[in-house]
Amino acid sequence: MPLTSVYKYLPYMKVYDDVENVWSPYLMLKQKNLVKNDVLNTDKFGFRYTDSFKKFTILDDIEKKKDEEQIAVIGNSTAFGIGASSDKTTIPSYLTNLSNKRVYNLALRTCNSFQELILFLQVLNKFDNLKTVVIVSGFNDVLIDKYVENKPLLNPPLFYQNKFNDMNKNLQNSFFKNLIDKITFKNIINKKPNFEIDKAFDWKENFSKNLKVWASVSNEFNFKIIFALQPYYKWSKNSYTTEEAKIFNEIEAKKIRTYQVLKDFNQDEYLKTEDYFKRVCKKNNISYLDLNKVLKFHDTNNNWLFVDALHLTDLGYKIVSEEINFLIK
Repeated sequence: MPLTSVYKYLPYMKVYDDVENVWSPYLMLKQKNLVKNDVLNTDKFGFRYTDSFKKFTILDDIEKKKDEEQIAVIGNSTAFGIGASSDKTTIPSYLTNLSNKRVYNLALRTCNSFQELILFLQVLNKFDNLKTVVIVSGFNDVLIDKYVENKPLLNPPLFYQNKFNDMNKNLQNSFFKNLIDKITFKNIINKKPNFEIDKAFDWKENFSKNLKVWASVSNEFNFKIIFALQPYYKWSKNSYTTEEAKIFNEIEAKKIRTYQVLKDFNQDEYLKTEDYFKRVCKKNNISYLDLNKVLKFHDTNNNWLFVDALHLTDLGYKIVSEEINFLIK
């Protein structure tokens, strides 16, 4: 549900809320393709454009050269750039300016780490000289684990897991009704879904498995991985600007499950989570960066860094991009 305080201070945020996710094989959901406006532009698949000296995506880059070093930014909505005022102020665009290398945005909104991996494998063959993969992620896996009550057997849970589980009860929902019509599920809609719950699901075990695959792929294709733990406002700031305070107060007051779950992410949760990601990255020889610490260190002047609980302002994206760039060099 939109935050009215966000619209008051950042009217362009309505563009992000109005762009719907669409159905996509293997990925489940992705952002809409061929979006064109002053804030957000996507290509024929739904990849967001990097906008620096030129606008490009991995599927739409006519000036790509085989010997030119390439970087891919993987992740969810933070990596995608929710909150950026334009394509020019996302992490991939900032990194392109800072590194003078071609940085491609391969991020998906509302995804988990397994979906991120699947998307990357789908486009791996499009790269000619991939040298670095920056994964800006982590928090969604932790959040989804608390958000989804019944985890599916073998399949990592999704943000929309509960709706998938209750598909028969939600046929009036336009997304699922449209989905059922298109893939001809007419013969099963009146039957009880065959759904097995995994009571022993462990998000850390699942994430460790995904990161191990990432490490194997990077060794095979000879590229470096940087894992940057995405920031969360309670983990990144000690004090808030006037704008942030009003936005966060509204978040706290919302009786919406996502926001209710977010309230559990205190400093104790942060210390345990950060320690896990640091250890699992070290185990797989992957460079690690905690963007919460980056923002807290740079927030000496109480800058406006967050547009909501998880997404950054242009300044916030600039600060984290500069720190990521240090690890690329």
